[in-house]
Amino acid sequence: MVRAPAALACFRFRKRERTLVSVTLKPLFGDRTNGVAGSVVDAITIFATVVGTGLGMGAVQINGLQLHLVRDVRNPLHRGADRRGRPGLPADRERAVRHARPVPLSVLSVVLIISSFVTSADSATFVLGTISEGGDLDPHRRTKVIWGCCRSSAPSC
Repeated sequence: MVRAPAALACFRFRKRERTLVSVTLKPLFGDRTNGVAGSVVDAITIFATVVGTGLGMGAVQINGLQLHLVRDVRNPLHRGADRRGRPGLPADRERAVRHARPVPLSVLSVVLIISSFVTSADSATFVLGTISEGGDLDPHRRTKVIWGCCRSSAPSC
């Protein structure tokens, strides 16, 4: 998925074009991307951004992070070795794990969920504002607020 952002950056900064997915299709379709076809492509991009940045992907990412954090301490395959070469946690980590107060996973989950949703919402509203304002890299705050309200009110988002 690195190709789309790279193409957008190339067209924006090297060719001085608007930051829209429809503009990246100009070499294939020519000036037709400036008309209705380009508007359709940009509308599909907006729809895909709204649906793709919803709660479902955030929940999957948070679940994966929780599994990684828990697995790192409890799974013997992820422990390494101590100073004498014995399997297990290294001495410093072993002491830290023994003396540390564990953070309950429910608290960790809440912190991760909040940070994930805030960053996802912020970046999604920026992208949606950029696309809906014709590729402007500095969308108006009003536009971002409207997109934020739309995303938060839609049940699938």
